[in-house]
Amino acid sequence: MITSLSTFLLLSLCAQTTTVAEDSKGNLSGSTNLGLTLISGNSQSSNSVANIDLSYLIDVHKFDFGIHYQAVRDTNQLSDISTTSSRLYRSDFQYNHYLSTYQKTYIWTNLATRQDEPTGLNSRNNLGAGMGYHLMFANDLDIFIEAGASYVNEQKSTSSSEATVSRLAFDFKWPVSDDLSLISSSEFLSGDNIETYVQDFSLRYNLKNNWFLQLANNTAYDAFPADGSETTDSRWNISLGTSF
Repeated sequence: MITSLSTFLLLSLCAQTTTVAEDSKGNLSGSTNLGLTLISGNSQSSNSVANIDLSYLIDVHKFDFGIHYQAVRDTNQLSDISTTSSRLYRSDFQYNHYLSTYQKTYIWTNLATRQDEPTGLNSRNNLGAGMGYHLMFANDLDIFIEAGASYVNEQKSTSSSEATVSRLAFDFKWPVSDDLSLISSSEFLSGDNIETYVQDFSLRYNLKNNWFLQLANNTAYDAFPADGSETTDSRWNISLGTSF
């Protein structure tokens, strides 16, 4: 249901963008990238990744939307049977209302979902709100710091829980040079039987005509994983994408 609502919000935003952008100073930006790795020989597997990120800024209003997918599929060489060892879906929608046109202090509210059934996480849905601050530096380094509270509902293969927890998040983007950028986002949720930490880190190399090559890592920590699952997952991928 959270995913469907996020998709609806995106479609609504896209429907309004054409009209608003023509009559205001709104700025739409984003990126999309795809990656696929095929392994054969002594082992046979495929790793795939797809990401879509959109951001729309108009006056003191900022809308961010993202859809992310990663999967690992392994094939048994003897039985020729394929199984999915990881299938990660993530989507999120966030609205920031800046308290001034300087776009520093803001009120945020977000809606997000995450699921990876092969590793025991059937779904984690959260809805939250709080305060944030945008730090801008002369070398184009942007840092966003957010604190607040989130309602979290988790459904795992061996347990379920729901609680209102504290949320702390950090995002930054640093163009090290004209061709190379560091991009990172992290989120920490803590309270009752819910304690998770998720971080995305990307090294992006700019190619010609707004295309880029990206090396990314996604790390997820869960203090209360499903029975038989590890507390920490780490995924690496290389993808090709474009930005606008």
